[in-house]
Amino acid sequence: MQTGVYILTGYLGSGKTTLLQKILDFFRERNRKAIVIMNEIGEEDIDGVQVQARGYSVKKILNGCICCSIRNQLASGINEMIREFSPDEIIIETTGIADPSDIIAELVNNPTVYEQIELKGVITIVDASRFLALQSRFELNKALEITFRNQIKYADLLLMNKVDLVREPELEKIRNLIEKDNPEAVLYTTIHGEMDLSQLLNMRKAKQVKLQPKVTDDFSLTDKLFNYVETFYYQFNQPVVKSKFESFLLHLPKAVYRAKGFVCFTDHSKLISFHQTENQIDYSVCEDLDMNMVAVFIGEGMDKRSIVSELEKCYEEKNAFHLN
Repeated sequence: MQTGVYILTGYLGSGKTTLLQKILDFFRERNRKAIVIMNEIGEEDIDGVQVQARGYSVKKILNGCICCSIRNQLASGINEMIREFSPDEIIIETTGIADPSDIIAELVNNPTVYEQIELKGVITIVDASRFLALQSRFELNKALEITFRNQIKYADLLLMNKVDLVREPELEKIRNLIEKDNPEAVLYTTIHGEMDLSQLLNMRKAKQVKLQPKVTDDFSLTDKLFNYVETFYYQFNQPVVKSKFESFLLHLPKAVYRAKGFVCFTDHSKLISFHQTENQIDYSVCEDLDMNMVAVFIGEGMDKRSIVSELEKCYEEKNAFHLN
């Protein structure tokens, strides 16, 4: 029996990991063994740790992209997980700057993998609250613009997420733009990724995309993006003041596309997971999760020392920073 493979994609901060956890719970409730291949930019794993804490098997691919510079890890990762776990489903969660067409091509053009799987399709989650702003920003970066559009173009199931943060006229404009790029895909409007997940069991490819075999030395758009996008991480040495930390996150420079990590607040004993995208901050309490306090920043042309200097003002008393 072939293993069903879903590709979960969407730009940084769109809500992929939240949706992923819902999908995994859905499959578990139906006694279907689901495992995850999760790709993170940089060396620090934030989302994978939280998924593993919920009892799911995760293959992590860090500090590179499964569809470009370390693409061979995708095939070996799938083969390894099928051999070890015999899963019913595999969910590949990509980085926020991955082009799904590259990943599809890697699966289709690798016979040792493709004969073992059934490619169910691409699930793309779109942040409606930032959609139009991101489109304007990406006009200055052709590779980002094309990748952003391909995440929509190659989708079989589209979720227009965070619609509670958008007024109806703007929402209608976004819907029209999405449907123009991909009229065949099923489109849902969601809040926190809530949808009828039973649709996944009946998911079918919206369209057959003809993909050309890749040339080994040919650089994809995602390869080029990894030359632009950078990450760095900061290790906290004590809890921070929550109000100061929130202000810090809300005033991060535009060069920071995404910030996430684990932190402790001076007025709270539990470890807190945080996720920031521009003017949005999400917190969740990490029960029974033993992790170092760390912040990961993803962006382009970031002034690391300036960011760290502002972050250290969140302590009750200033401490020497540890920058990696």
